[in-house]
Amino acid sequence: ALTWWNQFITQRPKPRSWDDMMSALNERFDHLNPELQAREKLQTLQQGNKNVHAYIREYEGCIAHIPDISERDKVFRFLWGLHPALRSKFGVDPSTHKMWTHFTDLIGYVTAYVADAAAGADLLNTLLDSADKVKQAMGAAPAPSGAARR
Repeated sequence: ALTWWNQFITQRPKPRSWDDMMSALNERFDHLNPELQAREKLQTLQQGNKNVHAYIREYEGCIAHIPDISERDKVFRFLWGLHPALRSKFGVDPSTHKMWTHFTDLIGYVTAYVADAAAGADLLNTLLDSADKVKQAMGAAPAPSGAARR
């Protein structure tokens, strides 16, 4: 740190405040603690508008740098950041009404649920398209596009 400081003050003006000093230190040394960065990111990680696969990748990238995180904490943090509509489906195990205990099982269930929902929407859209084609062939107006269409 002293070597860095001596080099820093020869290349830049001395920091004028504690915040300036902390910014300079973080700029130089923050990347040296990936576990701390991962813990900070995990605190605020949310699925938001990301698809579930992108959220899972980002989440797994965080927990890979936290060697002492427990399975229960993994599950809790994963569910906490998951989109609320999905979180409500996976907050408890529907077969036992107990909290999930294995993170990898939860990831598998969430991924399968999202895939099934997408497949169901695709099937519904295909059926609606087919119905429109039949109606057009019979001379009727196509059905209005509904909420099921993407």
